Amino acid sequence: MVPSISKAAPERRPVPHEQEKLAEDTTVEELGSLFGISSDFRIIVWKADGSVRKSGCLETGDVAEIDNSHGSLVYCCGITILGTPSSSSAADGSGTENSSAISSGPPNTSSVPTPKPESTPAYSKWKPNTGSIFVIENPVPVEKVWAALGFNGLDGAVSATVTSKDGVRRMSGPVCSGDTITVLNADGYAICTIPVAVRGDITRSGQATKAGCSILYGYLTGKNSLSPDLLAAADMNRDGSVDTSDLLAMKQKINLESSAPSAP
Repeated sequence: MVPSISKAAPERRPVPHEQEKLAEDTTVEELGSLFGISSDFRIIVWKADGSVRKSGCLETGDVAEIDNSHGSLVYCCGITILGTPSSSSAADGSGTENSSAISSGPPNTSSVPTPKPESTPAYSKWKPNTGSIFVIENPVPVEKVWAALGFNGLDGAVSATVTSKDGVRRMSGPVCSGDTITVLNADGYAICTIPVAVRGDITRSGQATKAGCSILYGYLTGKNSLSPDLLAAADMNRDGSVDTSDLLAMKQKINLESSAPSAP
């Protein structure tokens, strides 16, 4: 379920942390899935005039606010709709026309600290890059997923957990295509969930394999289909389509990994 607009919205729109460029006709109702957040979070969309946009299509100059279940602001972005004239003053909330509507954020209703604007939340930094799926370029063990994805150094000492496609918490072993990474803040609350695929891994083993090449060949010849996460993993050259060039790239990746010296 996509998070809904709260009836108890704060009186003033907050200052955006950054800008988000969205496709034309993107609606308020679609924001939850676009940002990859759960229904525990509340989304408020502010118009340029400081009023709340409760539903319908977003416009350039809108500001999207995301609050956690405690009512604390965790992320805020200005909206620019692609294909429409952009207005930096309207989108980032810095224009003189709306200066009276700018605040440092909604009132903090819990002990959870509000992130500083210069500290980018993990889910805005690691947005999915293939549809709604984030692609990990190289195999990574669960124990090192935090460092491998570059979350170190964020305010709040947040952490991450990995869950398999079957809903089982991964405590060790490789991160696999179809897994979900959940990012937690210092208090253990989920900031966001990130569905992932591993480049070349279409056997859900965490790496490219010869069996995966056979599966991909079957897909290319029309003998079998691939789920969205496996299509993301199979798109080796990131051109938005899966074809014979990806099969060749997968075979090359397997050869390189098999010939690489083992770690001491």
